[in-house]
Amino acid sequence: MVREVLHYLNPCPGNRYVDCTVGAGGHALEILKIIGSSGSLLGIDCDSETLTLTSRRLQPWPNFIPFHANFFELSRILSEVGWTGFDGIMFDLGFSSLQVDDPERGFSFTRDGPLDMRMDRKSNRSAADLVNDLSEKELGTVIKKLGEEPLARRLARAVARERKRSRIQTTGELKSILEGSVPTGNPIRKQLAVRRTFMALRIAVNRELDDLREVLQTGVKYLRPGGRMVVLSYHSLEDRIVKHAFRDLSGRCTCPSWVPECRCEPRTLLKILASKPIIPEEGEIRGNPRARSAKLRAIERL
Repeated sequence: MVREVLHYLNPCPGNRYVDCTVGAGGHALEILKIIGSSGSLLGIDCDSETLTLTSRRLQPWPNFIPFHANFFELSRILSEVGWTGFDGIMFDLGFSSLQVDDPERGFSFTRDGPLDMRMDRKSNRSAADLVNDLSEKELGTVIKKLGEEPLARRLARAVARERKRSRIQTTGELKSILEGSVPTGNPIRKQLAVRRTFMALRIAVNRELDDLREVLQTGVKYLRPGGRMVVLSYHSLEDRIVKHAFRDLSGRCTCPSWVPECRCEPRTLLKILASKPIIPEEGEIRGNPRARSAKLRAIERL
């Protein structure tokens, strides 16, 4: 959704922008082309391997500033870079093609590889640790809450049973266990259960939802007047957090005029740029099926 991102972010020459999940640099490159040498783009990513490759790709752009960190640390990052504000910020909450296409990273169930799923390989806890060390009840809660999978308890029970025989180490092993526990011959239903479970584990390993609302508020705090925030989400849990955060941030005090001393907390006045989330066009989905679940929301600081 590069075209849609550029439309709602509205980058301008000479301005400052932040790409909180720079990934392979697809959006970053297009932003750099527009802002020119007089602008600056701060690219954040918690995956050091991906950031190294992207930095090489964007080497011709000296105004690209790569930063290895989790975007939840946005305030610290901006302090270290020396920025007190910016004109636009974007979050692409999905994981990059570089990650999913590498079986050694363990994000995909379509290729066998180590059950890892860590975006930052320096972090301690992998998906294998969750699968093998959580109690059956805890694992079922993760799959139910983060994957929104109705068969979560059944899947967790099957995993707990199999791991007693031997530790589950690979994506292929986990996929086989999950498929075998779905009581239906429908391959689509089996694949759905696997996809939701893998998504739940990825979210849990990388703590993707823990501080999302807070970092959105932080981003708004640093937005200059007229600046915009664009967020791409890929599942309902993320989109719900973004939707509610934008709604609350754009709210106004509703106290009646006769109240002598309003005690409402002051809110940053923001304009929601689209009443409904923007979704990919059919042509993009045909060319890139991974984009099918993307939803874009955007706000502007008044």
